[in-house]
Amino acid sequence: MPSGDLRHAPLTRSSDNRLLAGVCGGLATRLGVDARIVRLAFLGSVLLAGLGIVVYIAFTIILPAEGETEDGGLRSVIVGLAVACAAIAGLATLALIATLMTVFGFGGIVVAVACLLLAVALWRGSAGVASWALAPVAALTLPVLTVTAMNARLVPRTSDVVAAPAVVSDIPGAGYKTGLGSVFVDLRHTQLPQAGRVNLRIVAGLRRTIVALPHDRCVRVEVRHDVDDVPRDIALALASNSWRTNSDITLFGQIEWVDGVSRSWNWKDGPQSTGPILAIDFRSAGAGLIVRDYSDAVDPRAQPDWPGYPVYLEDRPDTTGTPRRAAQRLIKNWRERRRDQLQSKHRIDRLLPGPCGPKASS
Repeated sequence: MPSGDLRHAPLTRSSDNRLLAGVCGGLATRLGVDARIVRLAFLGSVLLAGLGIVVYIAFTIILPAEGETEDGGLRSVIVGLAVACAAIAGLATLALIATLMTVFGFGGIVVAVACLLLAVALWRGSAGVASWALAPVAALTLPVLTVTAMNARLVPRTSDVVAAPAVVSDIPGAGYKTGLGSVFVDLRHTQLPQAGRVNLRIVAGLRRTIVALPHDRCVRVEVRHDVDDVPRDIALALASNSWRTNSDITLFGQIEWVDGVSRSWNWKDGPQSTGPILAIDFRSAGAGLIVRDYSDAVDPRAQPDWPGYPVYLEDRPDTTGTPRRAAQRLIKNWRERRRDQLQSKHRIDRLLPGPCGPKASS
């Protein structure tokens, strides 16, 4: 039978072009392509998403073997639905792969694969094969164009970045970069100048960045934040809630709300606001930044919110209508809590602004 007629024949499992159940051979015959292409597609879907196993088993059950008679129109309908679902799942997998590769900077490879696929289809010289290749080509190229237009990028790096430069010259001019990991820059023992500017560039991804400053000297801070939420939104759509991170800027305990646009902040005020300026150029895919001084006894990665949050004292409880003994217990307990709260408030109020803050000398 000519190959053109084969592609219009009923879809069956091949009896002579088979490695397992003949599903790939039957699909290849129906589509008019080499069976090795179909087998590679199934293998890729198995490795990436596990869909190939489910689809292959379903086709093995649904498709008749070559030479068997079909059980009426019902089987044809089921086969058609199965093929359509498999095609949609395959195209969705290709689009997902293309999106992730483009976000990590490998969009050129995706476009090259799409062009190669289209070239092979055209080289086959069959209009049917060329039209069949248009769907996967579109599934590969459209995400590349979309992500590129949004300028959404993540550094292709999964490990955390931990840096503790001894001198300012040890800070790389290109800055510190990561994609899926966190960033921790420890400047507590860095030999900072007495005045002038120290530039620090950070290209962060989806996880938090912490910059630890000395606890015994004033380092003024300027932050320029350029946020790109698109990679984060893609990651949140694919991952669990463990990826959800706070995208705000926290400078010495004060939260600066990020509204999705490039902004700048500074922290210079206070009676001891002299010393070098740390100019942070911070770009992230929606992850947050924490900048403050930390005591040497504190691990900033384990206690990023040290020394704590502002304490608001509890109001005296209203004992109106309460029996006398119960009211006395309430007031006694409140006074004990208030004493602890006052101690915590004095400590946090003294430490929270940092060495440059107005209460650093108290």
